[in-house]
Amino acid sequence: MYLISGFFKMPYEGIISDHSPELLSMAGCTHSNVGSFLFSGYLVNDPRSPLGDMVGEISDPFGLARLRDVKLSERRLEFVKEYRDIPLSGELAPILYDLALLDDGTWDGLYEVGGVSGPVRCLLTEVEDLFFNEPVQRSNVVYGMRQAFDD
Repeated sequence: MYLISGFFKMPYEGIISDHSPELLSMAGCTHSNVGSFLFSGYLVNDPRSPLGDMVGEISDPFGLARLRDVKLSERRLEFVKEYRDIPLSGELAPILYDLALLDDGTWDGLYEVGGVSGPVRCLLTEVEDLFFNEPVQRSNVVYGMRQAFDD
């Protein structure tokens, strides 16, 4: 199992508005910018696949997305991201991610959706499958600190 966290950059358009109570007027304009959006999630072996294929999920400011067609090798990571419930109207096409492992341990690459692409960078952290389970035993340090604060 792997934890995945990182960011992607995406262009967006916004509206800036301002009003003047003295002049009884309002003005607005549109602007374009590039935003950085954080994501986090996990990759696991698909329990339904006899071939050891991987699947996962990612959460970002746009919602929860399912990861499919995950290909992880020593120096390459590829997957398809599909949002589960999109708050925006309409459907969003699957988003293709293609990343390469850099010498510093980060994964760097591009996403592509509908002919538009942008940069993405992330970290993968391998963890045991029990990572999300409740702790069975508390260490003496934690117990000792709790005991000290309970007094």
